[in-house]
Amino acid sequence: MHTRRLIAALLALASTAAIAAGSLATPPGSGLADVVSRLESAYGGEVVAAQLDTDGDKPAHYHVDMRYPATGTARLDVDAATMSLDARRVGPMPEGALALATAAALVAAHVPGEVTLAQLDWSDVAPPHYDIDVRLADGSLARLRVDAVSRRIGWREPSVLRD
Repeated sequence: MHTRRLIAALLALASTAAIAAGSLATPPGSGLADVVSRLESAYGGEVVAAQLDTDGDKPAHYHVDMRYPATGTARLDVDAATMSLDARRVGPMPEGALALATAAALVAAHVPGEVTLAQLDWSDVAPPHYDIDVRLADGSLARLRVDAVSRRIGWREPSVLRD
């Protein structure tokens, strides 16, 4: 039942995006608050989560969750430059894929520090993987990627953020 409502919300968002794409284009340097404001104004939902992704699997984009009281939450990718929308995949993980907690534990076993972020990232361009951040002893942030199927650990760009 929830799936049908989510699909309806995504279809409504996609059609609205096609009509409004020109008016929503974001000037370079716009911040996250501006992006959230534009999305809520144009599509009427409430942005409940948003994060910029510049890891290189596709052009800079935001992972956005928009809540609609009548239909549920739409999970979207929003192009940071053009504000064009794309629905994020929410289907079942491939056979044998790692769970989020297992991926975070795998990284914690290999990188000393505190895991501060672990989230699934999955698009038509990139296979399912987890983006995991670890706060290191010197205060910097190690940014890793774990392939959900192969369990390979790699770096995201930039690989380390220094405060």
